[in-house]
Amino acid sequence: MAIQADYNGYVPASTTKTIHTGPGQVLSILATTTNGAAQTITLYDNTAASGDILLTINLIAYGPVIIILPLEHRLRFDTGLTVVTPATVTCHVTINSLAN
Repeated sequence: MAIQADYNGYVPASTTKTIHTGPGQVLSILATTTNGAAQTITLYDNTAASGDILLTINLIAYGPVIIILPLEHRLRFDTGLTVVTPATVTCHVTINSLAN
């Protein structure tokens, strides 16, 4: 099965962004911070910043985090995918919406 990226995009700092509605899977995440303090990104299985938390990522100061999920460990969501970033964090997320 070929990997099809239905969303491959940027989530700016200080944003709550619904990047997909309906079921899908998170393939990868790249997050960076421009601040010297640790920061947190939260991914929700919802079309709002509430409900079931799929993943919380704790970033170290000035450090990038790259997460590539193998097929058997992809983050599956049903309702949608919403990403919340703090003021000094940007995030790049790749998802697909193939049938779970």
